[in-house]
Amino acid sequence: MTMMTMMLSETRRRGVVGVVSLAQRSAGKGGGGCGRYASLSSSSSRSQNSSKSFSAKATRRPEDESGKNDETNTNTIGMFSKTASSSSSVAFSSSAGAFAGGEEGVDAFEGQEVIDATREETDGQTSIGQTGTVTSIQPGGLLVLEGLRSSVQLGSVLRFPGLQAKAILLSHREPKSFAMLATKLGAVHVPDSDNVAEIKVGDALEVEKMDEENKKSKSKAFQIPPEKDLRGRIVSALGAPTSASGFQSISEAYLSEQSGENLVADPPPVDARKPITTPLITGASAVDVLTPIGRGQCLLVSGEPNTGVSEFLQMSVSAQKKSNVRCVYAAVGASKEKSLEIARALNVLEEKNTNTSTTVVTVSKDATIAERYVATLTAFAIAEGARKSGQDALLCVDDFSGMTGFAREMAELAPDAKLDDESDENKEEIEGMLVSAAMAERRRFLGTTLQRVGRLNDKLGGGSITLLGAMTHPIGAYDKDYTGSLNGEGSIDYMQKARETVANFESMPEALQKKLADGLKKKGEAASQASSITNYAKRNNQTSAPENAYTQPRPLVEEFMSITDGQVFIKDFDPETGWIWDQKMSVSRIGAPGQAQAFKKINALELRLQLMQSDDMSAYGKSGEEKRKLNAKSDAVGLFMKQTPGEVRSIAESFIGVYAMTKTSFAEREDVSGAKMLEFANACIVQAKSNIADVVESINASSIGALNAADEGKIAAVVKDVAAKMF
Repeated sequence: MTMMTMMLSETRRRGVVGVVSLAQRSAGKGGGGCGRYASLSSSSSRSQNSSKSFSAKATRRPEDESGKNDETNTNTIGMFSKTASSSSSVAFSSSAGAFAGGEEGVDAFEGQEVIDATREETDGQTSIGQTGTVTSIQPGGLLVLEGLRSSVQLGSVLRFPGLQAKAILLSHREPKSFAMLATKLGAVHVPDSDNVAEIKVGDALEVEKMDEENKKSKSKAFQIPPEKDLRGRIVSALGAPTSASGFQSISEAYLSEQSGENLVADPPPVDARKPITTPLITGASAVDVLTPIGRGQCLLVSGEPNTGVSEFLQMSVSAQKKSNVRCVYAAVGASKEKSLEIARALNVLEEKNTNTSTTVVTVSKDATIAERYVATLTAFAIAEGARKSGQDALLCVDDFSGMTGFAREMAELAPDAKLDDESDENKEEIEGMLVSAAMAERRRFLGTTLQRVGRLNDKLGGGSITLLGAMTHPIGAYDKDYTGSLNGEGSIDYMQKARETVANFESMPEALQKKLADGLKKKGEAASQASSITNYAKRNNQTSAPENAYTQPRPLVEEFMSITDGQVFIKDFDPETGWIWDQKMSVSRIGAPGQAQAFKKINALELRLQLMQSDDMSAYGKSGEEKRKLNAKSDAVGLFMKQTPGEVRSIAESFIGVYAMTKTSFAEREDVSGAKMLEFANACIVQAKSNIADVVESINASSIGALNAADEGKIAAVVKDVAAKMF
């Protein structure tokens, strides 16, 4: 029997034949965001099995035909993914909103076939696999369940016969499932951590149907209030407004019909997506020029504790003030303790309702990991509501640890010897890599959420979700000596260093050579000690930062790096002087399509390489005129890139400042300091906004429009005029 036949037989034995094409597996490369998750979406998942097919071709096979060796659907290019044991569903990702609205709740993307996995065999009373029991009750209202089939759609409402309590199905990790208790507060729901005592281990529960008279009806999906009702509001983990005025803004349609946004939705399929071609401006020159972000992109933002990661996300939201981008900010990490402060910074003032484009999602200070995960899902749901109406949405999740922590918590509450085995004998192939079963499961779990990011085609409204998601890595995790010896100075050859730096060294007496080398060693040790004191002060300040409780290990950060559409790394941050960006670690895999067209006039790629080359020469290169000039120019550009949180720059401001720095040679002069060049760049921006306001306005108005020669000439004339005054 061939391997393909064996795979087909095994898949049919479990009740499903699923097909996914190579074209679908390569989704997202220039076509809709989070491209590296595209194949994850088409993979089977023990933790997140979907009940519908990602492909346009999928066949449900009854159990009594499982032994037949019919070669149906074998004429397909692609590969079959490993399916979870006892799974009876097609384990591929599927379309958003599939169990809400439309006939009997079906609202799949056009062209995507839906397999109704809730229409199971019945015993005359209820559907098999649609009931379960509570096996464990965790703090915060998290329930561990048994008995539910993995084909039950995530986000389904679960009810307890004879009780008022309801729960929301969050995940499967066979043979267990996980749900969050929810209680109704007026017309909305909140996580139920107060009435957990009502539920006991062994209690039965069942999937709530859209039509209770029909046992084969689809499951009812949990929905939060409509996106439009939550604009300018602060909401809790399940979308409930935190103010009285917020409750008053909820529409009658939701109050009467509970018609809102699905908390859990499946990713849009490949043919529903569109290539990324429009930039999203963050207001940070270092990002917009050197690591451009496109609308529909999924980007990781990482830094050590107290490096201003959350502040950067907030500035990105502030940068959308004059755009048509709908913003959602999820304060679900260390920042949850200052969510009101963040809301004020983003001008979300509930009573005055001065900002109608931003929603802040937050949780209580003592929120559990499960509640933080649910709040993240709520933020996604709000952003999806905006995209569904054709809008571009910016979703900022200031801490991914709710997602990664929930995956870890599931593994602890539902241990699986095979999944948790990290040995070489228990590896799985995913995205062309051989990884442990535990890592494969985690990547699939994360993929079901992250792959919801993307840009839809024009037929579906052309809206997009851009995700900026933050992870804090441990102090020193990316230091050069992080994995090396503790004493970095021990490997320096000071005699060789003296030979390279002291003139006529070889002609000197041996005793003098040794004396000079010893002098260099003492000087180096003194500098190292001074640096250590400075670093200690910095580290001491960082260790007291609240983000330390939410750091993620370096391997997990790099796992995210490998599957998102790029990352921005922050080296350091000072509220008074701004961010220092790590250009070597920062990269956008969308590249030029996500960059404002004006920046192509300054050759951002060459500038990025010069900045990295300057870093290398500073660390390893010899002294010389070439090094001095390159470092001087790079230092000047670096000063311009070092913005403070309140300094939000437009496309034109970033372009003119960098243009003035790179199209002139003043920075290379020994008598011109970096501070003088920064003053020069800012003066050029001020004069341009005054003298050629129409050009500035034109650049800002169209990020996808090329800068014409006439407008560039006007900018060059401004730079020349300012230079004549200053140099």
